[in-house]
Amino acid sequence: AWLEVTPIHANDMLYYCTPMNRVVALEPATGEEIWRYDPHADEGGLGVTDAERRVVRCRSVAYWEAAEPQPGALCEKRVFKGDIHGNLYAIDGDTGAAC
Repeated sequence: AWLEVTPIHANDMLYYCTPMNRVVALEPATGEEIWRYDPHADEGGLGVTDAERRVVRCRSVAYWEAAEPQPGALCEKRVFKGDIHGNLYAIDGDTGAAC
């Protein structure tokens, strides 16, 4: 697989996406994986359809944070990732859960 992505550093983590449409958060100092998000997990985990049978590239993700985050509130720090089908995924930057 190809990895042609520039990770972003935000929220004291490194975020990047993979050719399989996954988003990964790493601890910057150690490279330890904090969480992984797969938007196609309930479809077998691969970001392609049987008709396509090709893997796509992901070049980047984007990060947004609420101006005044409230403790315990969900999705006030978000990682965004789009795909070739026009979907936009919003992922909680702390937990990796879908927003």
